[in-house]
Amino acid sequence: MSFCYGACLIHEVVAAHSYPSCLRFGLCAILWRVMASEYELVTVVQTDINEEARGQLVDQIKKIVEAEEGEVVSVSEWGKRELAYEIKKNTHGFYTLISFRGNPKLPGILNSKLKLMEELLRYLVVKKEDKKFKDQKAKSKYTDQK
Repeated sequence: MSFCYGACLIHEVVAAHSYPSCLRFGLCAILWRVMASEYELVTVVQTDINEEARGQLVDQIKKIVEAEEGEVVSVSEWGKRELAYEIKKNTHGFYTLISFRGNPKLPGILNSKLKLMEELLRYLVVKKEDKKFKDQKAKSKYTDQK
């Protein structure tokens, strides 16, 4: 993964982060892990396309994430499932979950590129909750019940 050509997200956020110091000390590599958020993308693909085409679609999505300095964490295929309602004359779809890490601009870029993919019936990108936030939320539910 390459870092910092003087226009990274960290340069936009942290004014003291300068390009020469980034190259010398590798600050982008260190701060990127802290500033990057984790996201999940669920896609529903038409059932009339073959397995090879579905694999190519997932590879395209991976390339988009990696081109925007993101990192694909995992890909999980859920298989063919029945849809709750008909979408574009389809009653079934192939579901795939892609977990990835990237800067806050990545979901918007991904959304704009996924809109152009005709094979996708539906997709949704969500930000994963932090574990700290989840624990606080669970703790507050427990204290509210008392």
